[in-house]
Amino acid sequence: VTLPSYLQRSEPLVRDARTGSMSVIPGAVVEVQAEVSRGLAEANASVQRPVSRTSDDSPESTAAVVATPPFIPAPTVQLAGNTLTTSPVHVEESLLLDISWRDDLGLTSREPFRLKLNMIEDLPPAVSCQQQEPQQVILSTDVITFELSAADDFGVKQLGLSWQGMLDAQESPETGYQVQMGQKVAAGGGPEREKVQATVTFCAETDGVVPQLLELRAWAEDFHPDRERTFSPSYVLQIMRPGEHAIWVSNQLRRWASQAEDVYEEEMRLHATNRELRAVSINELGQPEMQQTIAQQVAAERANAARLGSITEQGRMLIQQAMRNQEMQAQHLEKWASALLNLEKMSQQQMPSIAGLLNNAANSSRKAAAAAGELSDDQSKDPLTVGNNRSTMQGKQDENAGESPDEDPDDDGKAKAPKIEDVESGFNKPTEDDPDAEKDDDKKGKKKSGPGRLTLPETVLQGGPRAPKKDKEKSNEEEQAEEDLAEAVEVQESLLLEFEKIRDDLQAIMDDLENSTFVKRLKAASRRQLEIAHDLNRSLMQSFGVDYRQLDEQRTSMLATIAQREVDQSQFIWNIQSDMEAYMSRVPDPVSLRIIDEMKDASVVTQVEGISERIRENMAGESISRAEFWADTLDRWAEELVPIPEDSDGKKEKDKDKDKPKGSLPPAIVLEIMRVLEAEIGLREETRSLEQAREAILINEYVSRAVQQGTSQKELVDRTVQVMTDIRDLPEGGEAFETELDMLSAARDAMMDAQSILTIPNTGPDAIAAETEAIESLLRAKRNQSSDSQGKSSGAQAGFGSEGSTEQAALALMGSSSDAQARIQQRGVNQATGNSENALPEEFRDGLDAFFNAVEGGR
Repeated sequence: VTLPSYLQRSEPLVRDARTGSMSVIPGAVVEVQAEVSRGLAEANASVQRPVSRTSDDSPESTAAVVATPPFIPAPTVQLAGNTLTTSPVHVEESLLLDISWRDDLGLTSREPFRLKLNMIEDLPPAVSCQQQEPQQVILSTDVITFELSAADDFGVKQLGLSWQGMLDAQESPETGYQVQMGQKVAAGGGPEREKVQATVTFCAETDGVVPQLLELRAWAEDFHPDRERTFSPSYVLQIMRPGEHAIWVSNQLRRWASQAEDVYEEEMRLHATNRELRAVSINELGQPEMQQTIAQQVAAERANAARLGSITEQGRMLIQQAMRNQEMQAQHLEKWASALLNLEKMSQQQMPSIAGLLNNAANSSRKAAAAAGELSDDQSKDPLTVGNNRSTMQGKQDENAGESPDEDPDDDGKAKAPKIEDVESGFNKPTEDDPDAEKDDDKKGKKKSGPGRLTLPETVLQGGPRAPKKDKEKSNEEEQAEEDLAEAVEVQESLLLEFEKIRDDLQAIMDDLENSTFVKRLKAASRRQLEIAHDLNRSLMQSFGVDYRQLDEQRTSMLATIAQREVDQSQFIWNIQSDMEAYMSRVPDPVSLRIIDEMKDASVVTQVEGISERIRENMAGESISRAEFWADTLDRWAEELVPIPEDSDGKKEKDKDKDKPKGSLPPAIVLEIMRVLEAEIGLREETRSLEQAREAILINEYVSRAVQQGTSQKELVDRTVQVMTDIRDLPEGGEAFETELDMLSAARDAMMDAQSILTIPNTGPDAIAAETEAIESLLRAKRNQSSDSQGKSSGAQAGFGSEGSTEQAALALMGSSSDAQARIQQRGVNQATGNSENALPEEFRDGLDAFFNAVEGGR
């Protein structure tokens, strides 16, 4: 089958047609080659058009055919021995090709061989797009990786990624940017490549996309000349600036803390019930109703632990988002990470242990109750007694002889064996019944007695000293149940105390973030005023002093757009003022209260909204002046919200560093190393993606993108050098962190090599190797902190009875490269060959030895 020329196939396709049917696309040319069992003398071929079956046709009508129009000639057949070959048949519709032959013996086929050529359309390619780490909110500096795939029966030409903004200038809170559209080629295909897969990266900052709501889709092209691109389902990403992202993180933290608060409230409820169970006696705990209550407590405790584990995992994902933001403070992230580690310990160890203790207490109390239920009164129905009773109490016994004894409800009706005994008289008083013993018997329940047995005659003496009484002791099951229940309550009390401390820490973080959020929001409002002033100044001379009623439509529309932005900004400032008032009612602060009063006195919301009216009236000069004034005022309020350090010479910070365990890097430095690591990993993915698309893009585009990656690598080199400088500035930093400095130095050298390779430009294996070396060096620098404290795991997390204190930042256990659960274990490798499962018997071994010795001696 020779495909149409637009598919650019260099060779025809070879298909097996023995089934009698084959699919082809319009414009294809088909040649049939057949081989028979004898030499051929003659062969003919004809082309026919199939007739569609209708309701009036009989079943035989499905085989009916009509002749092909005259302008399609019947194919000729060439013979070569027992092989025949038809001339090319051009296919523009479904056809029936009949081939008949006569062999050299004069025999013909019973019926012609019919080949159905079914025409099918050249379908568009199928495209799929998969985001490696699904995220909906990203920073403008984040590198997002997509896995693209396209498949087409006749070859994929190109595969790529495209994006388009989802907001227009009027709807956007930004400075009037138009809808942005862009694309990048991920990989080139070919006429013979029916499936193409590629990895492509997207970074808003690198790809020149301003922060906005963005729609991304994969696209693919095949070789059909009149077909447009085929797109995959879209991904929607919210791209944010660092300040906006910090606000989003603080809001997410508040929601996450609310979920953790629900777990705490549930644990408080469970603790109250456990305290009530602790006050119940062991016998009552063994009752079915109490057993069911304990089972419900165990199930609820385990469910609450699972819920806390899920919440902790969400917290990990959220803190990883926050760690990528340069504006998030290290001390906030460190405190947050420590709280997460403690919550993880609660969900994985403390809460399951409480459930286990409750379960053990239930089992022990049930066993104690069962053991108590088996005890009963030792007295049973008196058996028949034969013998002489010479006791002084004989008369009394005779008086009671006529009375029938109380019926024993547990008596099984079996006859008791008689006793043969003589009761002798004496001066000892008869032993009286112990009322305490009777009470104990009543509590324990009467014990069933058996029928007894007939033994030799006995002599019994009245009275005498009472047999020594054993002290009453609790059974092991009772003691174990009480201990387990008490321990469960104690562990739960310590858990709640630690949980309450974590709540306070999270509240402090949210308070700090809330304060910093107001700073960022006021700064953002200030920038928006400057942007509006800049836009007005840019077109000031075009219509300066012209009455707004004489402006053309384009200028009027532009001013209306800027005026609407000013109205939106007045609403934005009103939201800030309202949020500050609500926040200060909960956390009063003199500086913030003063700023709120100033905002009210200045009527900032009304004044900013009034600028929009002056803009519509083309009072550009006055509008610019007012916008710049409010930009300065909003910026001043933001600066005043930031607290002034108590000690300007840094003594306070130094004192904090002295309190840290020696050998631990400050959390801020650890966080910066992790950020550089994430950036280097993203740069390597971008390099790999560019190398993959190298043959499919223009040389100028390739050089530009490679040089841009080299510039990004240079920035990472500078950040690494700054980290090394910060470490050396620490007290005895050059000596205490010599290993870390060596690793960072190796990473810096590898980054410099990668930079020089990228600027050649070269994005091949050499650049990937240099970037990988830098990543491995940074990973060693980060993990070295945790390796130093492998032998001190008891102090890895404070609280819950752990001893010691951690020597590493909690942030070191977060991030994509964390492996807190990884442990190096030594294991032996058993020999897999040369060992027999069962040893041979001695006589067999002797015989084999003799045989092999004889063989060796005969050589």
